[in-house]
Amino acid sequence: MLTFETRRILREINWKLQHIFEAVTQMELKMSQMDDEITQIKQDVAAERTAVDSATALIGGIAAQIRSAVDAALAAGATPAQLQDFTDLHASMTQQTQDLANAVANQSPSAPPAPQGTPAPSRNNP
Repeated sequence: MLTFETRRILREINWKLQHIFEAVTQMELKMSQMDDEITQIKQDVAAERTAVDSATALIGGIAAQIRSAVDAALAAGATPAQLQDFTDLHASMTQQTQDLANAVANQSPSAPPAPQGTPAPSRNNP
């Protein structure tokens, strides 16, 4: 038969274990929410990268069309002076394409470092 003091100690231990379990449960919930948020951020970054890549391709494509039109006009007898505005526009668009690509490259984070040490404990309940 357990003494009154032993039962009191066991109730206290049980109470502390319940609070620990509740804290762990809350941490798991928060970790799951953070995982969801990280996944969404990764998707947003990928979509942004796709948009930037599309913009870069679009600007580059327009610049190429301008260059082609200038070349065709020169072949048809237009003078470089007559086409100077288009030549300048081509150069500007080509530079903007490069500026956009450089800006993206400069703002892109480098690859995360490889994890070191012991792996984090699993969050799965046994």
